[in-house]
This record gives sequence, structure tokens and C-alpha cells, in this order.
Amino acid sequence: MINQYQIINYSNFGIPNIDVKGNEFHYLDLFEIVGRQQFMTTFYLKKDSEARIQYGEHLLGVIYYEFKNIAKLNVNKTDGVDVDKIKIDSPAMDLCLKKRSKLKYGGIKVTDIESISFLPCKNKAELYDTGEKKIFNVVEIEMETNNIDPDTFCQSYLVSKNNSGVELIQYEKEQLIGITLGINNGHIDSRFLNHFGFDEDSIRDNINIWKHIYKIKERRGQLSEEEKKKYNDIQCILWMGTLNKLLNE
Repeated sequence: MINQYQIINYSNFGIPNIDVKGNEFHYLDLFEIVGRQQFMTTFYLKKDSEARIQYGEHLLGVIYYEFKNIAKLNVNKTDGVDVDKIKIDSPAMDLCLKKRSKLKYGGIKVTDIESISFLPCKNKAELYDTGEKKIFNVVEIEMETNNIDPDTFCQSYLVSKNNSGVELIQYEKEQLIGITLGINNGHIDSRFLNHFGFDEDSIRDNINIWKHIYKIKERRGQLSEEEKKKYNDIQCILWMGTLNKLLNE
């Protein structure tokens, strides 16, 4: 370690958690502690720091590294690496897409970090000889899908379910709105939104709605390069959110 830290390992008390505190964190130390293994980490921010003013008392996520820098960091080299900031890929649902993007590609100052807390847990994916990831307990159901648009089919099902008096759960409402926006190139009746408890402002930062919009556009070959990047970010955020819930369990 380059700097000195107080490390508390709670596994001795049956809690799989590690806290790290220090007067000043170093970029390479963070890489060694949580960055190399991509551990999900809570970053506690110093009072009155720039990061705390922007994001609150703490941030959850994994440190994001550009691929070209990984080899350098593995041998403790930092030439061409901005060691004053760390970029964080966060699954926090209370952060809007704009803030998540700024956090991932702009980052926060290392000096704004007061302490970190993390679970030293990361499952290793099982792979086939081809390098493909093994997915277990997959059940395949064959059906005739000729001339069926899956998006329109799903939209019709959800609308029918709603019209029959069945209350859609929140995810279904977001799915229906996202599908409708995707099919209609971003156009939607405000009365339709209001019926499901949304308006133009509330859908703007709803990550689940945008996931379905981009998914439909991808399926139809309509995604721009910028939208592909945003869709990839959304998928990563949702995946990390799911992983974090699993680790909490």
C-alpha cells in the first residue's frame, strides 16, 4: 500500500464486510483493494467536498476503468492515467441517468473519499470451452412465431390486461409505456401516461422505460451509436443493481 489505512474486517463477527478508512486515499491503493476484483463498494464522501455536494453522503458502485489502462494498473504503472479521479459505475436508482453518466465518465476526486465499505465477494462465471458463459436450468419452449411482432404482441397483452380491470404492477406499467414510445418513435398520448401515473417529466429519468425503448429500437435496427452506448450503460446499471440485491441477501 502507498498510504496508511485502518482496515476493519467484520468477517470475524460473521458479517462479510470490510471497512477501510484513511486520511487520504491513493488511486493505486483503491485499485488494489476494490478495483482489481471489481467489488461492489460504498464510497463515503468527505463533508463539504465537491462530490458530496453533487451526490450526497455516499455513492454505491464499482470503479470503472478504461480497458487500455487495466494492463498498466496491474503492474502499478500510471502513465497516461488520471490518478486524481476515480470513475464509478453506479447502480443506484436514486441517481438520474445524467448523474450516472457523469459519474462513470467524469468521476470524482480521490481526495473527496473519506472511507469505503465493501463485500469481498465476486462469483466466477463458468464458461464452455468456446468461452461462452454457462447458463443453467434453461427451459426452451417451442412456438410458432411467424408474422408475430413480439413488441406489438406484448403491448396488446398489457393493454388487454389493463382493460379487463387487472391492475398492472409498476414494472408492467413501465414496460407498456416503453414499448409504446419505442413503437411510436417517442410519441405518446399524455392521457395514456396519466392513466398509469406518469407524465413527461417522470418518464425522462425512468431507467426501466428507457430500457424497453432502446430494446425495441435495437430489435428493429434503429439504434444510433449514441443510443447504443446509453443502452449499454442502462444494462450495466440494472445488472449491478440486481447483483447488489443478491449480495445484500
